[in-house]
Amino acid sequence: MTLEINLPSNIEKQLLNLAKEQGKKAEDIAQNALIEYLQDLQDYKDALKARASRDSKNCISAKDFFERLNYGI
Repeated sequence: MTLEINLPSNIEKQLLNLAKEQGKKAEDIAQNALIEYLQDLQDYKDALKARASRDSKNCISAKDFFERLNYGI
């Protein structure tokens, strides 16, 4: 898929400078950044879903957790 995005000039300069520093194509850096962003967004959505579906009756405090491990706080 081909995608065209318009970047503010300061962001474009940062991207081009980074590409030059790393010896990579700006397109590759932008693609990798987008992939990482989408993965992070999916992880966040999954975490929210898991949090919403947890059984709060089975949750314990951090203090109790560490006390059960005999670490104390």
